Amino acid sequence: MICRYYTGMPLPVLPQECAAHADLHIAIKAAAAAGDILIREYASLQHIEDKGIGDLVSSVDRACDSAICTVLADARPHDAILSEELHSALSDDKNRLWIVDPLDGTAPFLFRMGSDIPCILIALRIEQHTELAVAFFPLTDEWFYAVRGAGAYKNGQKCSITARHTLRESWIEMNHYGDSSLETTAFAGLSKNLRSKNGARLVTVCSPNSGVALRLLDGESMRSAVIHDNNPAHPKQCAWDTVAIQLIIEESGGAMLNAKGERYDPFSPEMIIVGSESVCREIVERISG
Repeated sequence: MICRYYTGMPLPVLPQECAAHADLHIAIKAAAAAGDILIREYASLQHIEDKGIGDLVSSVDRACDSAICTVLADARPHDAILSEELHSALSDDKNRLWIVDPLDGTAPFLFRMGSDIPCILIALRIEQHTELAVAFFPLTDEWFYAVRGAGAYKNGQKCSITARHTLRESWIEMNHYGDSSLETTAFAGLSKNLRSKNGARLVTVCSPNSGVALRLLDGESMRSAVIHDNNPAHPKQCAWDTVAIQLIIEESGGAMLNAKGERYDPFSPEMIIVGSESVCREIVERISG
């Protein structure tokens, strides 16, 4: 059934492992409501504001946030919502907490940098455990989703992340700040290390976006890991950027670590290393070494 907030493409058919999860259906309907807005507005000029250097927000971000929160509030009126634009007071102390990034990749969306970048991220935390996650790329009709303990899927196909390469053979994506003054010493040093003679085979930098980590799962590229700079004094990756991504990556068998090699805590901003466990550990060794 198509939600009344959504008039575009049909919602995905869920695999048996996830089909009975009512909250997942709600998250998908909420993401679809925002996706409808993104599709409609992609070709239009938008009112753009600067949050900071290279950090943009538009009327579309807020419209998507409102659409998602309306669906969630109608379906689960007693649940709390944490969202980037409308409910941004960071907290994880609610029994049931929806976490929403209404438009991940705002700059790529506004500057038309590629239809495979903008996405919508929704996750549900229950007693401080992430129970489900949805990442929807509406311009390419790609749905990634996961339920804790039931695996992760892309458009109905189970996702799996494997160590195809060692670090020396790998393509590493460095996701930096738009504002160079916020770049951490650790990230700058790691970038230099990985681009040295004994570093990675290829190191690239694309426009900052959280969804790039899911390209480790789609079989379309040969990326092996994504590294996000994250200055605790001015976080680039907050909970709405990371919670949904983390569950999908981990349910695919991958890792999301901090610079100490510990499992990443989305409510404690630090550098983020995403990929197969083995390649992530090699990257951590470059930091500590």
